Amino acid sequence: MSSNQAKPKVLVVDDSAETLEVLTTVLSDLYAVVPARNGENALCKALKPPHPEIILLDILMPDMDGFEVLRRLKMEEATREIPIIFLTAVPDQESELNGLHSGAVDYIRKPLSVPTVLARLAIHLELARSRQELAKRNEMLEEVVRLRDDIERITRHDLKGPLSAVIGFSEVVLEEAGLSEYHADCLHRAIHAANRMLEMINRSMDLYKIETGRYHYEPRSFDMCRVVNRVCHDLSALVRAHHVVMVVDIARDKEEDGCTLAADQTLCYFLLANLIKNAVEASPPGAQVTVTLDFRTEAMVSIRIHNVGTVPEAIREHFFEKYKTYGKEQGTGLGTYSALLMARAQGGDVQMQSSAELGTLVVITLPRR
Repeated sequence: MSSNQAKPKVLVVDDSAETLEVLTTVLSDLYAVVPARNGENALCKALKPPHPEIILLDILMPDMDGFEVLRRLKMEEATREIPIIFLTAVPDQESELNGLHSGAVDYIRKPLSVPTVLARLAIHLELARSRQELAKRNEMLEEVVRLRDDIERITRHDLKGPLSAVIGFSEVVLEEAGLSEYHADCLHRAIHAANRMLEMINRSMDLYKIETGRYHYEPRSFDMCRVVNRVCHDLSALVRAHHVVMVVDIARDKEEDGCTLAADQTLCYFLLANLIKNAVEASPPGAQVTVTLDFRTEAMVSIRIHNVGTVPEAIREHFFEKYKTYGKEQGTGLGTYSALLMARAQGGDVQMQSSAELGTLVVITLPRR
């Protein structure tokens, strides 16, 4: 280091002139040493910018002891993060623990060993700088997250405008163009798909909040059977393309019991859509995909999705992991991952079993209330 300003600033506090002189002499080659003979003087010098990077602080001093100096430094924003190493001639374990609990980072016993002082200073300076660097990186990451949130909001807003126009103009064509039954049905499906996409855009931020633990869950009562039927209807084109048969079974104690539960209806729709779509795509032609809703318990509803296909052994243990996919050219590895997130955000869970004998069974459990 070419100048005193480039050296780390060390505040040395001790009521012994001899100790101060020894420490100043041995440390001055490596550090910019600032001596203080008492607690008040130490506080004045610590609070004056540029603040010391580390403090060597004697415990036993007249008027104001080291514990009180430590307490006051921790009260000030400018000095509370400065590492403080106590210097003590008292072999008292209780006071040592007291100091560490109050915020001191270390103790050095008197008579002082110069190599020990140098080693402890170097270690704690490096630790303090590492913490500062980590804090700066965390601030940068938080800024990146804020920026990502802003971009998400802007993107959602910009996508919703043209998509709403597509829906609006399509509805005009549907009402006024005199389409055949077939073409009207096709346009109905296109409008419905566009509306689902609009819902997905509106919920994209919710999924991100679930992933980061910031989602605010507000359950409301709805008919789960209707949601399942709507999912199956929306996937009917996919079902026909894969030449599979879709069967929905409902198990309940009495017909009049209904299929109500308190959850997030939109999350449940996407949760089911992801998993049923997976089951359809994994089924061989001519096979059956069965969705069974079990409402026979008061506390939980169970939804079982079964198909005769099997999940490859290589991916079974990673079935719900993010970006894990197998054998799908267009697969993102997000379907089952997001389904698990959405179930857990509602206090539920998703599990999967797969074997040559069983086929593949995915079980969703959700609280009824």
